[in-house]
Amino acid sequence: MELIYGVNPVKVALSQQLLERLFLREGAAGLSIRGLKQAALAKNIPVEHKDRDFFAKALGAAKHQGVAGVIRSFRYTPLDSLLLSVSSLERATLLLLDQINDPQNLGALLRVAHCGGIDGVIVPERHACPITPAVIKASAGAAFFSKLAVAGNLTTLMMRLKEGGFWIYGAAVDAKMGIGEVDFADKSVLVLGAEGQGLRRLVAQNCDVLFSIPMRGAIGSLNVAVAAGIVVYERGKRMMEKG
Repeated sequence: MELIYGVNPVKVALSQQLLERLFLREGAAGLSIRGLKQAALAKNIPVEHKDRDFFAKALGAAKHQGVAGVIRSFRYTPLDSLLLSVSSLERATLLLLDQINDPQNLGALLRVAHCGGIDGVIVPERHACPITPAVIKASAGAAFFSKLAVAGNLTTLMMRLKEGGFWIYGAAVDAKMGIGEVDFADKSVLVLGAEGQGLRRLVAQNCDVLFSIPMRGAIGSLNVAVAAGIVVYERGKRMMEKG
């Protein structure tokens, strides 16, 4: 069992039939709170009113909005299942995340992926942030809709994806080609690395194309979730132009 928090994540968990128990802070009010309570009771989900001490002990300084809930442990999509589901698609886009360790960034990335129509997200088994309540909160509940898989070795996976007809595009600050010059294939893998470190050497070497996002200011890089938003929507725009 895991404790999640925040109105949107709990609302999504409830809609996806993942919520086991709902906690509301005593005195919390508003349409969102009343709506959650009514929806939970309608589905025979226990609702408990808890004092501020309960939320403080359980969630610390997290911005819970007076709402928390118990769900079963997050279930990742099996990697083989994800790859099988995209193999038959005429067009498909996967997001490959190399060593993203910050839960706020991972949550924001999952939100971008869901809103941008990404078919699946893949993270490495080691040196990557797991799905935590903070990730779910940062994703605004998008984590529950995401097909998120784990790969033991990213470079091995990249070779497998190439054999399956995918082209792999890596975002790199020092790449000479700008994103505006990239001709994305119908089956594309978008690869982003952690802030500061960027893509690891072997991951970068196994990309078919490395590209950068042009910068005009004095700061040389973007937050990884912001960069992902640009890349995902640029890719989507190109596919719309192709028709």
